[in-house]
Amino acid sequence: MTRTIAVICGTSDQQTMRVAAQLATRLQQQGNQIEIYEAGNLSENFQPRTYDGVIVGAAMEGGEFPIEVNRVIRHLRADLHEMPSAFFSIMSSGDDEEKMREHNEAFSQRTQWYPVVMAAFVDVDNGASRGMIERMDFGAIGRRRLGEIDYGRDYGRAGGSDVGDLIEQFTDHIQHAEDHPEMPMRPGM
Repeated sequence: MTRTIAVICGTSDQQTMRVAAQLATRLQQQGNQIEIYEAGNLSENFQPRTYDGVIVGAAMEGGEFPIEVNRVIRHLRADLHEMPSAFFSIMSSGDDEEKMREHNEAFSQRTQWYPVVMAAFVDVDNGASRGMIERMDFGAIGRRRLGEIDYGRDYGRAGGSDVGDLIEQFTDHIQHAEDHPEMPMRPGM
C-alpha cells in the first residue's frame, strides 16, 4: 500500500535538508509518496490529516529550534496528536545522548507536542553517525492529546540511531495505526 508522508523542515539548513532527503529517498524506495515542506513557507491551509504521517525536522541553532518550527507545531499540534508523527533534530557535534534527550524533551514541553517517535542526530555530514531514537510507549499515545506525558516514563530508547532506524520506528507506528483503527490516538475518539 502506498502511503503519503509529509516531511516539514525547520529551515533550509543543509544538515536538516540532508536528513529530509535521506528520509524521502528511503521512504520512496519502500513505495511511499513523500512531500517535503519548509516550515517558514508552509501554507496556513496545510492539512496534516490528508497524510498517513508527518515528520518534522529542525536543526538546533544557538540553543533553540527555529521559531518557524515552534509556530507550525503550535498550529498543527491537535492534528499531529491524532495521527502518526515524528520529530528529528540536528544537534551540535559536542552533544552527548543525554544532552540530545534533554533538548528534545524541552522542545516537547515547550510546544506541548509529543510525537510518537523522536530522534536526534549529530555528524549528519558523515551519515548521522551518532544519534538516538526514542519511541513513545503505546499506552501513552492516548494521553498525549491532553499533554499528560511524563517524558521519562512514556518514552523509551528504541533500537538504532540513524535515519533508517527512524524510518523503521515511524513506519511501524503507521502500520500499527492501520492494523488497529479502533485504538484511539487520543481520549474520547
